[in-house]
Amino acid sequence: MSAPSMPPDNSMQIEAMRQQQAQEARAAEERKEKARKEELLGLRSSATTSGRSSAEDYFRQQGLDPGQYAGDIGSKVNKTIAGVSADDPNPGAAFADIGQSLFGELEGGARSKAGRELDSLFAPDFEMKRLGWTVDDPYLAGVEAEQRSTADETIRRMLDRGVITDTGYAAAMADLERQGAGVKSRLNEIGTGLLGTGQQSLRDVANRGRTAASQLKLGSTFDPNSFGSEADRLTSEFLANLGTGIRSRITGNLFQTGGLGSVAGAAQGGQNTTFNPAVTAGVPTEEDEDKQEGTAPLF
Repeated sequence: MSAPSMPPDNSMQIEAMRQQQAQEARAAEERKEKARKEELLGLRSSATTSGRSSAEDYFRQQGLDPGQYAGDIGSKVNKTIAGVSADDPNPGAAFADIGQSLFGELEGGARSKAGRELDSLFAPDFEMKRLGWTVDDPYLAGVEAEQRSTADETIRRMLDRGVITDTGYAAAMADLERQGAGVKSRLNEIGTGLLGTGQQSLRDVANRGRTAASQLKLGSTFDPNSFGSEADRLTSEFLANLGTGIRSRITGNLFQTGGLGSVAGAAQGGQNTTFNPAVTAGVPTEEDEDKQEGTAPLF
């Protein structure tokens, strides 16, 4: 009886089949991955198109032509999709409220720009540069000089009429010098009040401009120069009327001359003559007329 024969060696065929199956599996996986990528690309493309359309619709709802903002919309869409992972199965979620978001960004940018333009016109303390605290000095000095001259003339008339002596005259003049500080203080108070009002009016213009800038609607125009022109006009008008405004707030003479006769009399002592209040007012008396008969006019 012969020995049994060895079974045929099929290992090569088996290996070939295994490799074939593995190759087919890889090919199937590659097709699946390709299909998934194509699907994801389709979803991204669809999301991008929908996002653009959504943004355009939002701008229309705000009464704006989306065509005027096409560049901004396109940039926003591209930036949004770039931030979405390539394997995100729901890229459309990134475009939720894209129109509202872009609108807010653009409107906020327009408001910031308007605010910066106003800041260039109305820098901090701009009103002080236009209407500084010394701008009223010439007017105040003029009023003080006029009123002092009137007071000096009152005393001079008293001396010329013989109502007071040189000693009394010197005392009265010294009293006017003493009053000078108070007169300056009162005039400065008047000037400061007027300047404060003028400065506030300029701040009001700037504040109105800043309010308008902060509330600016996208698509609306904003002209900062209109506020600058208004501030220029108010400044010019204020300066033109400053002198009149100061004088309108002064009643009578700030230098008190009613008591100068008494001051002079006290200084004169025994040389004092009877004091007549009418003299300080520049009103001629019968005694004056008798003494001055044939002389030059008193005034």
